Amino acid sequence: MIKFRLTDIRFTFDFTFFALFAVLSLFRFELAITLISACLIHEIGHIIAIYSFNGKISDVHFSALGIKIIPKKSIYLPYCKEIIILLSGPFFNFAFFFISMIISSSLIEFAYLNLALGVFNLLPFSRLDGGSILLIILENIFPEKNTHQIIKIPAIVILVCNIAYIIIIRDINIINIVFILY
Repeated sequence: MIKFRLTDIRFTFDFTFFALFAVLSLFRFELAITLISACLIHEIGHIIAIYSFNGKISDVHFSALGIKIIPKKSIYLPYCKEIIILLSGPFFNFAFFFISMIISSSLIEFAYLNLALGVFNLLPFSRLDGGSILLIILENIFPEKNTHQIIKIPAIVILVCNIAYIIIIRDINIINIVFILY
């Protein structure tokens, strides 16, 4: 694990980040660079939203599961602003999808990777933006309930549907593997 500070932000690079990049580079270096670029675009969306609400960033963690930005909790944000921050990452991916499709057909892979990353991050899994948004909404609807248990329901439904798809269709692909891992 590599750790360093740049100004007041702590950066952490997990070994799994480098391992995933190395494996992807063995097959298609361009895909590895394109994927990291799409992830950075996603995170830049979050960063712009955080700073636009006068927030600060405490940590940035790179791993095989993606890049995670941890804002400083120095100021209280209303839940609607937290949701805007969470939506800004997928929004940037969708914007780059449309821009890439308009600019050139040579950017088609980059465009669809941004689209896939934006959609994937909106899934209701607890580690993704969609899960965090669902958790914020549930905490405001049921403040006294254990919303962390409720949020597991959509993830279990998606997992069961994924396993049923594999059994019925008898086919497994990278999307199935990613859903099972998450």
